Amino acid sequence: AGFVPEVLEMDLIDEVIPVSDDDALRTARKLASTEGILGGISAGANVHAALDLAARPEMAGGRIVTVICDSGDRYMSLPFFAT
Repeated sequence: AGFVPEVLEMDLIDEVIPVSDDDALRTARKLASTEGILGGISAGANVHAALDLAARPEMAGGRIVTVICDSGDRYMSLPFFAT
């Protein structure tokens, strides 16, 4: 989002995984079409980063949790989910 809230405690963050807008949109569309989860762009970014993390060899057999933090319903009138 380009800003850092005053309440953010950076020492609690292990890593920031950058995700492009295109990857976030593509993942949000895939969530909707394959899993039936209508998440927004932030949700797509979170899931994309979680999948990248899960693909790392050191994460084999591990557990990863992410949050679907926004809904895609506000994007329904836009070409967001257009095929």
